[in-house]
Amino acid sequence: MDRTYTSQSRGLNFLVDFLIVIFVSLLIANKLAPYMNADVMMNSIMSLQKVTLFYWGQDRLLNVLPLALSVVRNARLNVYLNSILSCLCFCSLAWAWARGIARSFEPVQDRFAFRRLVFLVTVLLFILVLHEWQFVDTSISHIEYTLSYTLFAWIVFDLILKPEFKPIDYVRVVILVVIGTGLNNSLVIPECSAFSVIAWMQRKVSAPLIVFAIVSLLSFKAWLLISSFYPHSGISYSDFDIQNVEEYSHATARNLVRGLDLPRLCAVVAFALALRLLRFNFPAYVKMGRIAHWGEICGALALFCLAWFLLFSVNSWIKASHFHTRYFVPIIFVAVGILAVKFAEYFLFLKPMLQNILCLLVAAFLGYFLAAKFTPLEKYPVFAQVAPSAAVDADGYAGDYWRVWPAVLRDLVHHKPAVGFADRADANRNAVIRQFSAARHPNGDLKVVCYVEATDVCVKQIQLLLPDYNLASAEPLDAESSVLRLMRMPP
Repeated sequence: MDRTYTSQSRGLNFLVDFLIVIFVSLLIANKLAPYMNADVMMNSIMSLQKVTLFYWGQDRLLNVLPLALSVVRNARLNVYLNSILSCLCFCSLAWAWARGIARSFEPVQDRFAFRRLVFLVTVLLFILVLHEWQFVDTSISHIEYTLSYTLFAWIVFDLILKPEFKPIDYVRVVILVVIGTGLNNSLVIPECSAFSVIAWMQRKVSAPLIVFAIVSLLSFKAWLLISSFYPHSGISYSDFDIQNVEEYSHATARNLVRGLDLPRLCAVVAFALALRLLRFNFPAYVKMGRIAHWGEICGALALFCLAWFLLFSVNSWIKASHFHTRYFVPIIFVAVGILAVKFAEYFLFLKPMLQNILCLLVAAFLGYFLAAKFTPLEKYPVFAQVAPSAAVDADGYAGDYWRVWPAVLRDLVHHKPAVGFADRADANRNAVIRQFSAARHPNGDLKVVCYVEATDVCVKQIQLLLPDYNLASAEPLDAESSVLRLMRMPP
């Protein structure tokens, strides 16, 4: 009878958590979706035009999101779901972390209320310590981090806390590791780190840990082998300029600090320190936990962040990307995760009713920060940049990457076929050639809007996909764009 009750209780609480995660994801998507850029929009474009194994123009980043979106052929709904699913991946990461913390601090009076509270606090911490643009980049722009680290967190806490692995558990480890590593090859670094730390904690190398390590390394090598059949940008991901580590680390640090809301971060740290002082006024507080090495784990996580920071600061690809903070998102995950652990320790002495009240209070704060009016797709700022081309009735768009793909998506939303000729377009080469073949486009007249770039640059982009078209005329559209007319050369 007790076991049935426990099973029912778990199922009901999981349903409640699921609904909360969905609701928070919807709030974040509603708030942040208007700020999506061309990189995020590419997920919808790929799902509507051509789903490939990897992100267009890449030999990595498994296209899980475009595959999921491909069943939704209505472009407008597709774009909305794009942002919602991206935010759901982020919230799933926060929930997976909260789940692990709740399990590691057992026994608690009410694991489910405690888990719910840690989840809400974790999301709130992200909102508080990051500037909005950095929160957009962290939560909605890169599921290759949020989803892969969600799968990783699920595996790691199971490896630490599960007393015995059943065959289904081994199968789950294999599936999650393969998908996670395909989403983000760099996941092999935290996977190797986790293997070392867990082996040290358990003072042994268990069978599940051996399977995890073997599958991680084999998955990494397998995805590298598969990626060798795909073209890459020409800049190697494995080149490192160690000689300039000081200069590059300074540039990386500046970008990371720029993404932090320093006044709020200081307020959060001060609040945490105040709670630490007040904690001693609660004699009922007892530090409980199934993980006896949280201090050492936090130290290991800090060392991981330092190693990641130094390693990727000198990476040639990241240097070419101007040390963008998206490549250092794992550091943000770890920093916020450690803060969440510290706050979780302070919540342990609270009775379940107080934890539930605190959940409502934190939820109110989330509502305050995330409340926003719904923004129709047409009002997204990125579409305002390409508004002048809406009346052109163009067949396609060339030039600046950040303008071309939003213009393509805008046309798809309005049920008008359009193609892009900018960076990443080569992945859709066959579809473009078919669309403008003599059979489907008999008049041989092609009208293309050229954004930002010079006319000859746009013509070269077009001719990379359609070499039998030559420029016939070019007319200015506005200060930053022009309309090109091209004609198919006779055979």
